[in-house]
Amino acid sequence: MVCEYRVTRCLYYNVGFDLGYDYPSPSTGVLAAGGTLNLSGTYTEQALGGTINVSTDNASATFTITGPQTLSGSGTTWSKTLATIGTYIITYGAIAGYTTPASEAKTLTEGSSITFTGSYVAAAAVA
Repeated sequence: MVCEYRVTRCLYYNVGFDLGYDYPSPSTGVLAAGGTLNLSGTYTEQALGGTINVSTDNASATFTITGPQTLSGSGTTWSKTLATIGTYIITYGAIAGYTTPASEAKTLTEGSSITFTGSYVAAAAVA
């Protein structure tokens, strides 16, 4: 998005914009008496991010998610909204007496959601 503003008489002028956009780099210039000064900048739309969900079948479950952000959680249900877009890898923590779910990678795109599902399987008793 490109915004242009014309200032005819001002010592200092600050232009703002709605949330959801990154501001352009500051611009400076000298406005001579009776003259014209054109300054311009480009506002770029911010990525909205997405939602990361984790579901496990064990209340004692712990996990770490690495990627553009590093996140951690525990329990059977967990969620992170407005997560940065990119590829994430989940690593589940070990629970005594259970087989730990394998790590998994998923890619989060703008405005979407991803769900990691971890199933802990009871280890067979050794006779």
